[in-house]
Order: sequence, then structure tokens, then C-alpha cells
Amino acid sequence: NITLVIETESVAASYQWQKSDSKDGTFTDIAGATESTYNFTPTSGIWYRCVVDGTASEAVMAVYPGKDGRSHIIVGT
Repeated sequence: NITLVIETESVAASYQWQKSDSKDGTFTDIAGATESTYNFTPTSGIWYRCVVDGTASEAVMAVYPGKDGRSHIIVGT
């Protein structure tokens, strides 16, 4: 598993984690993923982002396994 974390200065922020097959594709909400952290087993090649108070974060892609056998996140460019 990995944990994605989004930080904001807003005390009462709303969160919705989303996923997509491509960085510029259509993102869909992940059911139940509405906290500032999201712990999950990633799917290789899928892009993840968080919408905070209506503004989307930069998307990141899950890529694994790494040489060390662990999952890795590569920030989208």
C-alpha cells in the first residue's frame, strides 16, 4: 500500500481523490476517498489526484514494482 497526502491551509477543506488512465484524461471520483490522506494499493499506470475545495492538484502516476520491490510514485511532468 501507499499513502498520498495533500496539505492545505484551509481548516474546513473538502477533499475528493480521483483517478484516470492518463494525466490529461477524464478523472473519476474514488468512492469513499474524501480525506486529506488516501491509503490504497495502487494500480500501475493509473494517475491519481485530489480535488480540494474544487481545485485539482497535480496528478501523480503509480508505477511499480521498483528495483527494491516497493511501489513508487512519480510526479507528473
